[in-house]
Amino acid sequence: MTPDDETWLRGWHVAPLWRVRPKHVRAVAAAHGVRSKERKTSASTSETSYVVYHLGDAQRLAENLDNGSVSVDPRWRTDTPQGQWAVVRDVLLGCGVLFLILTLLMVGLLRM
Repeated sequence: MTPDDETWLRGWHVAPLWRVRPKHVRAVAAAHGVRSKERKTSASTSETSYVVYHLGDAQRLAENLDNGSVSVDPRWRTDTPQGQWAVVRDVLLGCGVLFLILTLLMVGLLRM
C-alpha cells in the first residue's frame, strides 16, 4: 500500500471527532503527532491548498482524548465552558468589527 492509498480527512471532519474548534485543528494535530499533508486543487484561474490528516492517527487521538490519556487546552475544545465562551467571544468580536465597519461606511456616506 502506498501512502496515497491511505485515507486522509479534512479539518472539518476531525474537528468534531476531537471536539475541538476548527481553527485549532492544525495545532492539536501537530501537538499530538497526527500526520498531515497539504493537498492542492486547481481551477481554471486559481489554485487552492488545504491540509488533510491521516485517518488512523486522527482516530488514535480521538480515543486518547476520550480516555483522558492526552489533553487539549480547554479554550480550544467545544465541550468545555472555556471553549464555549471562546466561541461566543469570537462571534461578539466579529459582530463588533462588522458594526464598526458599517458605522464608518455610514459616516462616510453622510459626508458626501
